[in-house]
Amino acid sequence: MKRVFLLVLVVGVLASQTSAHMFTLNRDAAMMLTDIGHRTDATENHSLLYDWTPTTDPHDYGAPMQGAVGFSGELGGTGATYAAMLIGAAGSAAADVIGAALGSPSYGNNLTDYDMYSLFVANDNQSNWTFTLYLATTDGSTVHEYWSGPTQVSPGDNTILSIALGSVLNLDNVTGIGFEIEGVFDGLEASPSNGDTFHVSVVPVPAAFLLGLLGLGAAGLRLRKYA
Repeated sequence: MKRVFLLVLVVGVLASQTSAHMFTLNRDAAMMLTDIGHRTDATENHSLLYDWTPTTDPHDYGAPMQGAVGFSGELGGTGATYAAMLIGAAGSAAADVIGAALGSPSYGNNLTDYDMYSLFVANDNQSNWTFTLYLATTDGSTVHEYWSGPTQVSPGDNTILSIALGSVLNLDNVTGIGFEIEGVFDGLEASPSNGDTFHVSVVPVPAAFLLGLLGLGAAGLRLRKYA
């Protein structure tokens, strides 16, 4: 009985620490990231997209998926040294994404109750790709864009991207949300070729996340037993 209680306590504490005041996307919200674009200061070398598809089906995705929702497409192919694209939702669609993530459309485009926007991102591809989280708010005709630091993720690895919301203006009017994927064509072995397919999945699979928590709890029990 003590072991069961300890395991429940570990799961409860870890879950509360990861969810307190943090906004993230669930499966339904991620499937609504259907807009594509590039940064407002982008040159023609940034956004060169041929095809992309959001899916929950590994067969359609074309690679094993670490996350619950996968995006695949192609970047490059023009001789530029790099290319990037923004996958997200803008305008009223951003409000729909927030409503889906929070389980109620009544939230609209308001994130004032949260101090962090985070997203699990996995590179399911055989090349290095760089990811950046994106959020935009609007005050009248002024658009404020916010980005996490760019993070290069190796093949088969994953990461958590985050934007601290404490200094974000106009959180009651979020008008853009998503993430950017970038390929650098520098000729290195692990780099994508110029004109290459990417596979990125987001939102951790609930079963895998739970197993991870259970594994941490079991490790704690073993340490306690042999201490």
